Amino acid sequence: MTYKYELSNDIIEIEHIKKSNIKHTYLRVISQNKLQIKSNIFFTKNDAINLIEKKQNWILKHINNHKLNHLNRSQFYYLGKKYDKKDFNIDEIDFFYKNEAKSIILPIVEQYKKIMNVDLNKISFRKNKTRWGSCSSKNNISLNTNLVKLPIELIKYVVVHELAHIRHKHHKKQFWDECEKYMPDSKFLDKQLKDYSCL
Repeated sequence: MTYKYELSNDIIEIEHIKKSNIKHTYLRVISQNKLQIKSNIFFTKNDAINLIEKKQNWILKHINNHKLNHLNRSQFYYLGKKYDKKDFNIDEIDFFYKNEAKSIILPIVEQYKKIMNVDLNKISFRKNKTRWGSCSSKNNISLNTNLVKLPIELIKYVVVHELAHIRHKHHKKQFWDECEKYMPDSKFLDKQLKDYSCL
């Protein structure tokens, strides 16, 4: 089911997906003019509108992030700032990100690997649409080449986050204690990172 809703003088498209096996309701900002709601079959259109009104400030914040992160074809993000491709003489942006990821992030990994005293087996870089990084059961770490779009402090946080997974393969208290030990504002940075999920 799809319908329109006026939010802060803008017309927003609401994509409402109902499934019988969903216990909770999920709200997601897809773009600057589209929201997605996933709910059980008993969650009505009025319930959805009430949810939108209740979460209005949160929604507007994420819509604003989408607007800020909107790029034209000649622009790209690099270390948290917006640039024009012609200023860097870039032809293939994914190739540029992959090279920059290796030159910028590898020294950060080496630095924190020594500080945290962890045994990293292997590191790789690849473009990923859903994850900034991951750590396997064999302590192989994969990092998203799109990380170089982020401010350097967030890149360091992702590195510490994945290295902490070498000791703790979960997100329980011990894991966050490990992160906070080497990056005291880890939870704040983790929340900040979510603002860049649409990059």
